[in-house]
Parts: sequence; C-alpha cells; structure tokens
Amino acid sequence: IGATLADSYSQINWGVRGGWVLHRDGLTFAQSLYRTNALVHAQDGAGLGLENQSGVRLDRRGYALVSGISAYRNNRVALRTDDLGADIDARRITRNVIPTRGALTRVDFETRRGISLMIHPILVEDIRVPLGATVFGNDGLSRGIAGPNGEIFVSGVQLGEQLSVRWGTRPDQRCEMQLEQMQAAPSHMTLPGYRRIELHCVPPGQSQ
Repeated sequence: IGATLADSYSQINWGVRGGWVLHRDGLTFAQSLYRTNALVHAQDGAGLGLENQSGVRLDRRGYALVSGISAYRNNRVALRTDDLGADIDARRITRNVIPTRGALTRVDFETRRGISLMIHPILVEDIRVPLGATVFGNDGLSRGIAGPNGEIFVSGVQLGEQLSVRWGTRPDQRCEMQLEQMQAAPSHMTLPGYRRIELHCVPPGQSQ
C-alpha cells in the first residue's frame, strides 16, 4: 500500500499477491501459485504447519496449498512435527508425490483430534491382554496397541467411543471398552500427554 500527497492532488495505490484454488470443499488461498502445485488436506488438522513452507498452515477445514513443486520429480510433503501435540493423532506425517507439469496434486493425511490414554484394562477371569494386542475404534481403524505389562496405549480417541481390543481371531481373544466410563473413573497424568485410567474390558455382547 502506498500514498502520495500534494497540494493539488492525492493518490493511493495498493496491491495483493497470492492465489487461490476452488475445490470440492471450498476455497483455499495461497501465498503464491506457480505452474505445478499441491493441495494438502488433513482432517482435524486445522492450524498445523508444513515443513519447509514458511508461514503456511492448514486452514479451518484442514487445507493448504504448496506452490511450485517440481514436475516429474519426487516431492516430499510433510506436516510439522512440532505442531503435533498430545491431542492429535497422525498415522502418517510425510507423503511423496511425483506430479505431471501443470498438475494440482491432492495430498491427504489421516489426522484425528482426541484424547491420549494409557489404559489399565480390567478383564474377567484374570485374563491379561498380551503384548502387541491391537486396539480398534468405532470406524475400524487402529487406535493403539498393548504394551509389555498389559497397559493399552491409545491416541485420538473420543469420549463415548467404544474400543475393541483384539489379540487373536477367536471370540475369547477380544474384549471391548466403553470410553463413556471415563467420566466416573479416577485418572492421573503419567507419560507426557497421556492420561492413565482403569476401564473394564469385557467380551463382546456383555454389559459393562
């Protein structure tokens, strides 16, 4: 923005640099646009920055534009690890793309905001969850894993969600936990960013 003032006249001029892309979820702005670009999206990733992209952050819908990537070459696109707090779970933070010249390449990351927990499961008949047992959320995606002492580490979970713990294919090799129990269960912080809690883990179909 500039201004020029004199006795007989005044002049004001201004200019804006940047670009924008219209896509299926709306409008995303960029500091600049070149011939080959990438549209980055991370669900629940609003506010996260991108590596080697000064001043670029995902907007409120989780979108950002990376300008001037190299055509026909491998380009690394990554979320800034410093921005990933305990309240967000990212299954993958880097992607590699090889765009054609003039393309707008979409790059998706799986991110989810929620709570990080270290759960001590209370099971029937003194059954212990074995090391490496996998924890799945309502959507069937992995939310965590069991440690060597039977504790279960999960991240990106929501209050009221049901978790399924599986360590085999038989019905007696799985149990379920309801996170709505968290409201009544005592807890305290343990590992950085993790809340420790005890929850009942019961066979499928049994009440908790």
